[in-house]
Amino acid sequence: MMDPQLFRGGSELLPRYLFVEPWLDGRRVLEVGAVGRLGTAGAELCLQRKARNVVSLGTAEEIERAGRSGRPGRGARIELLPLDAELPAGAFDLALLHDSAPLVAPSGAERFSRALAPGGRLVAVAPNPGGLDLGGPTAAGPGYSELVGALSAAFRSVQVVVQSPLVGYTLVPYGVESPETAVDGTLAGAVEPSHYLLVCGAEPVAVEELSLVALPARPLLEARVPAAADADGADPRAAQLAELERTAQQLREGLAASEAARAERDSWVSGLRRELEEREAALTWREQESSAAAGDAAAARREAETYRED
Repeated sequence: MMDPQLFRGGSELLPRYLFVEPWLDGRRVLEVGAVGRLGTAGAELCLQRKARNVVSLGTAEEIERAGRSGRPGRGARIELLPLDAELPAGAFDLALLHDSAPLVAPSGAERFSRALAPGGRLVAVAPNPGGLDLGGPTAAGPGYSELVGALSAAFRSVQVVVQSPLVGYTLVPYGVESPETAVDGTLAGAVEPSHYLLVCGAEPVAVEELSLVALPARPLLEARVPAAADADGADPRAAQLAELERTAQQLREGLAASEAARAERDSWVSGLRRELEEREAALTWREQESSAAAGDAAAARREAETYRED
């Protein structure tokens, strides 16, 4: 069973191997842009689908990391070579380029065209800048128009196959063996392509079927951000944890500042309350003094009235 971790780092690559399966039986395969994402898992998938052998091109760092990953491949049937390795003329029956950058380099398309045997096919991938794959935004790469222009100069036939993500559920009647398959895409609406597959060769090939490739849901849903170690060997989960700790520290500092501001406000309110109480006490004293003076004045008036009467 394939490592579920691979579906987090290369979910959009793996269906392409099933797409090219009719052209694998007994064939010599060249792949580009897979070893950095899948190690040798893509090449092994080709061998499972009866390919004769696979040569995978990658950077020196990618090849070294694939060697450390514990997936050394199947002996001489899988060979890892640098990107600038010499490609013998007519050495391959199928070239699968997940990374099509080498094709737009000077004489790049001619280099891969010469490496194909008569009747061989090349499948190049152009990302759609506005699309999404199941892992997020599509990675950068040569544009569709630029790639078609380069390939049209080297191949007589260039056909386009659209690759799009599909999200859904399966509804299977319990106990029914081999139920018929029904696909309803009305809820999905218009799906933005994530990639364009350019199938190149001397003659067109019959590509008329719509292929649905099911992937395991758990590894894709459990890690929206890939949990595999990156190129430097760092675990993105550690970076996420550090970011969460920084956010928590900022929240703690904000809470402390808020507490200090509240204490200062409470002290100010207490001062106002004491001042108000002192003013109310002074006003009460003045009211009492005024009331006593009024009583004295009334007594003096009564005494004056009595004096006049006498």
